[in-house]
Amino acid sequence: MKIVAVNGRAWTSEVLPEEVKAAQGSDKPVGITAQQSDLLKTFQVNYHEGERYPHLERDSSKPDLLGEILAPKVR
Repeated sequence: MKIVAVNGRAWTSEVLPEEVKAAQGSDKPVGITAQQSDLLKTFQVNYHEGERYPHLERDSSKPDLLGEILAPKVR
């Protein structure tokens, strides 16, 4: 399945952020049209909070397992 359109506009890497910004402060959902083989389906996404860029933060109360995995091997 791949995204082919956003709110009726052909998908590009610029269109999605533009449409997400346009939906901010609106009550209109963002329409995402996806294609799988020869079938097209449009999903209405009720999201109005603008662009978000999540990031990971370490929980210092738990062991640093990733640090152990990435530590250099001692021979």
